[in-house]
Order: sequence, then C-alpha cells, then structure tokens
Amino acid sequence: MTCIPLLPARFTTRPLSPLLAACALGAAATAAMAQADVRDFPGAALRLLQAEQAAIDRAVADRDRDQFEVSMARTLAFTEAWDFKSHANPALAPYAACTEAIADLHVTGLCRMLPAAEGCQPSPALRLAENIQRCRQLATP
Repeated sequence: MTCIPLLPARFTTRPLSPLLAACALGAAATAAMAQADVRDFPGAALRLLQAEQAAIDRAVADRDRDQFEVSMARTLAFTEAWDFKSHANPALAPYAACTEAIADLHVTGLCRMLPAAEGCQPSPALRLAENIQRCRQLATP
C-alpha cells in the first residue's frame, strides 16, 4: 500500500506521523477486506462516508491538517481494499454513486477550508450530497 499526501504544500509542513500510522492501519484493513462481497460495497461505503465526514468536519472546524490527512489515509486504504484507488473496478460499476461520493469527500472538505481554490467553484458539495443519497438508496435492500 502506498500512502501519498494529497494536500497542498501549505498543509504539509508538520511531521506526517499520524498519516503513517493510518497507513499501517490501512494495510491491515486492506487484507481484511480482500474477500469482501461486492454486494456489501454500498453499505461499507456509507459507513466510511459517515465516519470520514465527521472527521473532515472536525478537521475543517479546527483547521487541522493532521486530522484531515489521517482521514484521507483511511479513505485511500478503503479505495485500495475495494480495488478502485487508481483505476475503475468494473465490479463496482453498479455503485458509481458510492465511488463518486468517496472520491468527492475530501475535495469537498478541502473546498470548505479553501473555497477560492481551483476546482471549488461551483462547490462540489451538492454533487457529494446527491451521490451520498443515491448510494444510500443502493444500500437499502
């Protein structure tokens, strides 16, 4: 598993030890999820989105890069475990709303901290909310 910080340089001036710790935890999660049934993906995605949205809300409120990076590392571990970190996973195609919500989660958080940043206008928050709602519908039997 490779963990690469994806934040602008101004957010990466402190040591990355929390990020490295999250990467180690992510590697264990990757192994545990390797045998997961693709039909379980929407529920797993919603659990991740709920937990990481709360973490991002705290990071934005505190303007805390460390919290943000740890959350991002957990999300990257999840995408790697479900095999859509660096390429599309055809098995997850029916759940595109979930994968897109996960992809937009941290972008939306960064845009809350830096609203004038490139890619933040129009705000990605509406698209994120719509994809979370569609993912929720996919997870409901």
